[in-house]
Amino acid sequence: MLRSFAAVVAVAVVAAPLFADDKIDAAKLVGGWKEGSPKDPIYTVTEFAKDNSVTRKVTIEGKTTTMKGTWKLDGTKLTATYPRAGGKKSEQVAEVVSVSDKELQLKVEGSTVKLERLKEETKKDK
Repeated sequence: MLRSFAAVVAVAVVAAPLFADDKIDAAKLVGGWKEGSPKDPIYTVTEFAKDNSVTRKVTIEGKTTTMKGTWKLDGTKLTATYPRAGGKKSEQVAEVVSVSDKELQLKVEGSTVKLERLKEETKKDK
C-alpha cells in the first residue's frame, strides 16, 4: 500500500508540470526583439510596447516595410493584429514557448522561431 502511494505521488510530481496552467508574464515581452542580422537577406525587428501596441520592421534585401498594430497575450498565445487596406485586419498568432532577458522562443505554424532581445544602443540606431 505504501509503495502504491509513493508511486502515485512520484507520478504526480513528475507529471504536474505537463498539466500546469502555463502563463507567460506579458511584461517580459515588452521591448525590442530581432530575428536574424542586418546582414541577412531577411531581418526582422519587433517592438512590443507596454500599451499593447506593436511595431514590426521587416527588411528584405535592403528594403524595409514597417507595420504597426496591437498585441495581446492570453496564457501562452501571442496575437499580433495589423490593419490592412479596406478596413481588414491581418492577425498573426504564435505560442510563446519561453521568454528570458535575452531570448524569446515562439512556435509559429509548427516551427520554432528564436528572437534575440535588442540591446538599448541597437534600438536607438533603428
